[in-house]
Amino acid sequence: MAQACPVENILLDPEDDVSLLEIQWQRAHIIGWAVSGALGLVAIALCFIHVYLHLKVYVKPEHQRYIVRISFVTFFYSVFSWLSYRFYWFAIYFQLIRDGYQAVVIVNFFLLLLQYLGDSDYQQHQRILPHKKAPSRVKFAFVLSFNPSKRHSLQKLKWGILQYAVILPLTTLVCVILETQNLYCQGLLSWRYGKLYAMIITATSGTIANLCLMALFEAIQARGGLPIPRLSWQFFCVDWLFTIIFVQRTILAIVAHFGYILATEFWSPTNISNGIETIIISVEMVLFAVIHIVAFPTSIYKALSEEAKPPRQPLPIVKAIIDSINPMDVLRETWKGMKYLRKLLAGHPVGHSKFDFVLGMDEEHLDLQIRVFIPPNIRRPVRGVVNWVNREGDTEG
Repeated sequence: MAQACPVENILLDPEDDVSLLEIQWQRAHIIGWAVSGALGLVAIALCFIHVYLHLKVYVKPEHQRYIVRISFVTFFYSVFSWLSYRFYWFAIYFQLIRDGYQAVVIVNFFLLLLQYLGDSDYQQHQRILPHKKAPSRVKFAFVLSFNPSKRHSLQKLKWGILQYAVILPLTTLVCVILETQNLYCQGLLSWRYGKLYAMIITATSGTIANLCLMALFEAIQARGGLPIPRLSWQFFCVDWLFTIIFVQRTILAIVAHFGYILATEFWSPTNISNGIETIIISVEMVLFAVIHIVAFPTSIYKALSEEAKPPRQPLPIVKAIIDSINPMDVLRETWKGMKYLRKLLAGHPVGHSKFDFVLGMDEEHLDLQIRVFIPPNIRRPVRGVVNWVNREGDTEG
């Protein structure tokens, strides 16, 4: 039988909080609650302002739905970090919900980068191909390299990202079950308890996802970048935010494990470690909320709306909210990736074929190719057939 975890929380009766105000350490924690709560409110206010400004000029849903979801990371981390500090006896549940949003952000930023490349798989692959004089392989993470010109290159990166969206929620569910059985043990890095294994699994899966994200970003940069301002800032918002949080959490876990954070009469080392992490995250969320406003400016989409002829009208805010929270695009990409993998393993033809010069093209490129290569008397039926094939391809995933 597995050994139960030692007591991690020194539970206090909430009705005794007033009487404990005379205790210096309790005062310090109340100050910590207030400081982290105030900083959290600032971060949440900045997040809502930024999201509202995007919803107000929601003229390019294929980009802005991802931006809205990414921006909400400061809201999730501010709220659930403070709840885990204030209601520390339920801290593990709040933290697991909070950390689960990492997968949402990474997946949506990857899909946003793909949308920057183009609307179709064909456009995305063509935009990432190397120039004639450029090297075929792209270096990233100092020692690794990636060849974007290979047939299944983008799809492999997509698998590397989507696996994190599957593994992280499953790991979170297992951790909750272990916690209910007193086998998770948040404050100990021991092979007897689930915390160590959860850290190893999520760290490995998250590292793979981050490397795939980095590979795509570096491939885009090596091909001359995209006409998207502050793309490096956007990458920093996503990649470095979670890297910083992971590093500081690991350091606190190691310090607490080896006894450098000492228990008090009213607070265990786990409680104190959670409090320190919450205050640090509260400061970081304010900074990253400001960086999000800089990295994902609404001025681009406002100009797009005004310069278009005729001017593009933004979606009503209610419809924009529904579109931004509708997860069907992510589920669709996941399903397409699974079908692609199934066909690949079964030996069926997948990827790009000799017909890719028309299949998957947007309307502008399709019309150009038809005008150049197709005789005038059969252009209309050819265009109809190609559009039908494209629609069928999208339906099949």
